[in-house]
Amino acid sequence: MKNLAQTFLVAVALCFPALAASKVTPLSDQVISAKSIYLVNQTGNQAVLDTANDEFTKWGRFKMAKAKDDADLIVVFSHNNGLDKWGNVGVTKMEVFVKGNNEAAFTATSALKLIKVSQHPTKACVADLRKRLEPKN
Repeated sequence: MKNLAQTFLVAVALCFPALAASKVTPLSDQVISAKSIYLVNQTGNQAVLDTANDEFTKWGRFKMAKAKDDADLIVVFSHNNGLDKWGNVGVTKMEVFVKGNNEAAFTATSALKLIKVSQHPTKACVADLRKRLEPKN
């Protein structure tokens, strides 16, 4: 019975991003045309910032700004500990703000449940943004 419950929880965790994707709102023109980003790490974990910097640099779509005022987009990483409503131990969140706007233009979350590598949630969040910005093949 325990294995069945664990299998069910894993299946739900894997399917949740697909369910959330069905409620996708279009990205604004400011996000689509942005050329530069500034990263903000509110997690207290330097590995999150390092991984985000690496992922955005590998992607090559954005120039990394050295100051918020020089960026088109501000990308904020945060992490919440404790159980969420799906039973996840913690959630890494990436919010993308258009310069001068206090409302997130894009949000990605990555549940930290069965993931052992701390950088994986950060990579997943950046990958979510990349999927939204790159045309489908």
